[in-house]
Formats: sequence, C-alpha cells, structure tokens
Amino acid sequence: MPGCEALWPMDKRITGRMLLAMDIDGTSVGRDHRLGEKTRQALRRFRQAGHVVCFASGRNEFDMWNMCGDHREADYVICNTGGKILRAADDAVLSLHLADAESVRALAGACLGHDDCVLYAIAAGYMGVSRMTPGVREYTDSIRCRPAVYASAEELPLAGVQVMMASGNVSRAVAAIRGGGLALDYVSSDPGVIDITPRGVGKWSALLELCRMEGIPPENVAAAGNYLNDRDMIEHAGIGIAVGNAVPEIKALADIVLQHDCEHDAIAELVDKLLAM
Repeated sequence: MPGCEALWPMDKRITGRMLLAMDIDGTSVGRDHRLGEKTRQALRRFRQAGHVVCFASGRNEFDMWNMCGDHREADYVICNTGGKILRAADDAVLSLHLADAESVRALAGACLGHDDCVLYAIAAGYMGVSRMTPGVREYTDSIRCRPAVYASAEELPLAGVQVMMASGNVSRAVAAIRGGGLALDYVSSDPGVIDITPRGVGKWSALLELCRMEGIPPENVAAAGNYLNDRDMIEHAGIGIAVGNAVPEIKALADIVLQHDCEHDAIAELVDKLLAM
C-alpha cells in the first residue's frame, strides 16, 4: 500500500445525494470474496445518510453466490458488465439487455473448432462453453455450475444470450467482432479474458439507467474500480476512483487513487472521504 494518504482533488466535490458504484472483485473484495467488516459498516453508514450504493461487476448470475449475501449491503447490483441490473434486497431484475442473436451465432461460429480459445455464453439458467478444458472446469466448479458444451451455434439459446466471455486466445473473438461488424462490445476483465456485451452496454450505461431510476444526476456518481472493465464508469463518473491495487492504466485515469487496496478495506476509506465532503 502507498505510504501516504490519498489527496482529494479540490475541484472534485459532490453536493446532494450520491450514487456510489463499486466493482466487486479486486475492488470491494479480496481473495476471500467477502466484504471486510470495516467496508460493511461504512456502506451501512453511507446508505443511512440517504445515499445509494451499487455493486457494478462483470460477474454473471452463476458467480454471484460466493459473496454469501454480502451484495445485500448495496441497494443495487449491476452484473453482466452492465447488461443486467438487480435490486439487491430481493434480486428482482430491473433491467436486462440481450445480445443480438445473429451476432451471437457469428461469434460462436468463429470460435468453435479452435483449441486456443473458449467462448462462454450465458443466458437465464444456462451457461454454455465451446470447449471443456481444465481451466474451464476449475472456473465452473468454483461457481458451482455445470456448463453445457455446445458443438454448434444452433445449440445455444440464441435469442436469450445475455453476456458472453472469451478466454485464451481472445484475439480470435476480437477479430470476429471487429471484422464481422457484430453488434457486440468487449472489454478486458482479467488477463486473457474478455467480457462480451450487447453493443452500447457497459457499466457506465447501466449506471445512467440507475441515475434515471433514482433521480440522481450523473455528476453525483462516484465510481471505484481496479481493472480495465471499470474504465468507462471511472472515466465518466463525477468522481473516478482507483483502489490501491488498481492496474496502472486505471490509476492514471482516476481522479483519486486510494491508499488502501482491496485486501484492506479500500471502500471504507472511500466512504469516509465521501461523507466528509
């Protein structure tokens, strides 16, 4: 961790009701996938002060379970890298964006039959993978999911795919999206992994939806993250924040870099600063 306190930029102040948006993995939680007690208490104080809390994650419906209910410390959860908004209290779906079926078909066709790339497709109650590898098995076991291995695009629920992921040689998927003019966007969510969303869908677009729901101006959003899939919300929020363990690109983009990292309650530090403004 840095050895000195992070300084708040003088031109970055929010007055009125705030929306705090936080990435989950590597930002709000560390290796144990649980909120620290300081963070939990800080979020409660923030909400009790009348502000709104939202987790904004690339996670899909299958890998939310290992938060063990910690997501209920928020008012909302954005998952699927912006494609779905849930009300945290009861997991009700408030907004859902589906991928274009023909784009899903074309991307699956481009990735099938190649040993160096795995394409995941997630729909309601469904996860499909183009290949089963030890890495895929380790991931799906960790989220308690038994994926279907599809041999052709026609085996996918084409009209219901919410989000896709590619791992391994992701350049194959990127080339298909770019070269084929597919109605899809993509963003790196981990080294060697990209999240693939419907065109125009991302964490910031979902936060704009939430702002409309809550009557909060976009300039009153504080967004915190650590990795490249947090870039759009950190860049466009009223205040963009990088936790201490963020990658250099995100630290360079942020208005403030926190002293603490995800293993040491960075979000509690942030809440204290926001409430003190």
